[in-house]
Amino acid sequence: MTHRRAVGLTIGMGLLLALPAVIHAEPTPRQTMFAWDAPADSTAVTGYWLYYAPEAESPRVYSNARRVEIPDPAVRQIAVVDFSATLGRLCARVTARNAAGQESDFSNEACGFFGIPAPSGLRVQ
Repeated sequence: MTHRRAVGLTIGMGLLLALPAVIHAEPTPRQTMFAWDAPADSTAVTGYWLYYAPEAESPRVYSNARRVEIPDPAVRQIAVVDFSATLGRLCARVTARNAAGQESDFSNEACGFFGIPAPSGLRVQ
């Protein structure tokens, strides 16, 4: 039996206004998953790195500044929670690593839509 665990990644930031006389609602964060399969010989895997980049970026840059460590080799999916509601489309690639810190080649690239388009044209009349 294969166990799958998920971890969460928060990208963006929420804004909460605490005004005692005003009733307000917070947007519901959207959650989308990136999931992957373990390498064929996963006995040496001690964790993963998930790299991400905006889909609109050309060429996409997958760098150490845009990666999330997944230290548990049993984890095979990660939830991306969007509190800003403006993320748009993200792409990701995953690498596996061993106890010596060696990193595998990148996985295939997967892209998806995260969040919802924000309204525009807000004005005071």
